[in-house]
Parts: sequence; structure tokens; C-alpha cells
Amino acid sequence: MTNQEQGYEARFHFLSPGCLGPYLDRFAAELALAGYTTLSVSNYQQSVAHFGTWLERKRIAIGDIDEAVVAAFADHRCRCPGGRRYKKLSRRYVARVQRFVHYLSQQGLVDVAQKRAKDVHPASVVEFSHWMHRHRGVSPRTIERYVRCIVSLLPILGHDPALYDAAVVRQAIEHEAARHTRATAQGFAIALRAYLRFLAAQGRCRATLSRTISSV
Repeated sequence: MTNQEQGYEARFHFLSPGCLGPYLDRFAAELALAGYTTLSVSNYQQSVAHFGTWLERKRIAIGDIDEAVVAAFADHRCRCPGGRRYKKLSRRYVARVQRFVHYLSQQGLVDVAQKRAKDVHPASVVEFSHWMHRHRGVSPRTIERYVRCIVSLLPILGHDPALYDAAVVRQAIEHEAARHTRATAQGFAIALRAYLRFLAAQGRCRATLSRTISSV
């Protein structure tokens, strides 16, 4: 075991990325350069170290990683080192691993038929994420959170902003409020307000529409 692997085990309660280690180090460096906080980078490293530990226990090589392998990891009843007893890993936890696997795919190390979420989002959502970065200076992590919220709301909102009105905005927020905690629902409201302001700035929806959210 390398010194780096021993370092991961010490930091993450006996979890080691194993053969993923060299790629994880470069991936973490790229996240840091992209503006992710030290805590966020550490969360990614821990999730991937857990994935690496599970791969070694299952004797799965890097070249065999695909969507089915990631799905199996997401569903495994965790008995991995460190006293974990998870019945199911959280979606956020698994999403970190999925992003790392996409990174491996970009490096030509795995053949996974998947794209980054931003690549398959509607054009308006992609433009919104760029706008938030360039004109509002919002961090990548916050933009990702906003985009996830907007994509979840689109089935109710629809894909034509010109048709948005106060009723559909209220319906979208109330739908999320019924499914999530109040704090989470407020997060959806904040993201949608920002999205509507972007659309209004582009002349795609009414300028006053974002104000209706405050009374939801």
C-alpha cells in the first residue's frame, strides 16, 4: 500500500481508493481549480475512496466499471470498513461517484454510455448556468444545486418560458413543498427565482414573474 493510500485510510476511516487513487488525486486537483471548497473536495474524495474500497472487495477492475457497476454500488447494503451500516447511499453521495466515473471516461479509462448532466439539459438551463457564473459570480457548487432544482421543476413548468404564469410557478413550488422539508422547498424557490430572473433578462418571460414566488 502506498503512502497516499495510507493517507486516505487515515482520513476516511479505513477507506482507500485503491487502484483509483492516482486518478482521484488528479480529479480532486481539478475540482479545487474549478473553485470547489476544501470540504466539497474532501466529500468527493471520501465517496470515491468508498467506491474504490467496494470495487476491491468485489474484485472489479477499472476497465469493468460501467453504469451497472455504479448502480450496484449505489444499492449495496454497506458493510465496508469504518463501521458503516448504510441501507442505501444518498443520491448526492452516489452522484459524486458518477461524476468521478465520467471523469475516468473522459480519460479513456472506462467506457460508460453517460454524459454529464449539463450536456443533456435544455439549452435554457445550460445558458442559465453560464449566466450565473459569468454575471453573478456564483460558485460551481451552487450552480449545480440550482440546475438540479430547475430540472426537477421543468416537468411541471414546461419548456416554453413564454407560457409561464403565476399559477404554474405556484404549482411547481407547492409540488416540491409537498415532497420535501420546508428548508429544501425554500431551496427550490430560490433556484426558480434566479432562473426566472435570468429568463426575464433575456426577454423570455414576464419580468414580474419571479416576484410571485415570495408569496408561495
